Amino acid sequence: AYIPDTTGKPMHSWRVLILPFIDQMPMHDAYDFSQPWDSPQNMAITQHIPEVFICPSSPNHSDTHYVLITGKDTCFDGSKAIKAREISDGTSQTLFVVEARESGIHWSEPRDYDTASFTAPGDPGGLSSYHLRGFNALFGDGSVRFINESTNVQILKGLITPSGGEVIGEF
Repeated sequence: AYIPDTTGKPMHSWRVLILPFIDQMPMHDAYDFSQPWDSPQNMAITQHIPEVFICPSSPNHSDTHYVLITGKDTCFDGSKAIKAREISDGTSQTLFVVEARESGIHWSEPRDYDTASFTAPGDPGGLSSYHLRGFNALFGDGSVRFINESTNVQILKGLITPSGGEVIGEF
């Protein structure tokens, strides 16, 4: 989910790390990885959010709407990520990135959606979007699916774990 400094403090978000792969190489090259994300130099570089981190339906374009699912028993536990072969539930049944319409997260901030604060779908700070009745989610296999807000919370919790052994079925 992030790159930490030598003390373990989050320094750089995955969103900054993927800049070269989303046609933002000049921003990536200007970003100073020796300084924290919120240093004056890096904040000047990241003041404009790349459109890919904003939901097209959103009236708010200041914070990111796309966050990793992080925390204990997820694919991204802080600075530690698991390998694809460790996702025994299957990559098509494991959530990576979800919409959070009011994340309050600057796009370059190394912070995401921690499962410790899990709430029911549709909660504005959690799994939610500006779309009616649901949110988009990126799965480990690269597919994006629309998840209805009425989806059972236990199913969502099962989709968050990479190796929980849950039988999800259709949702």
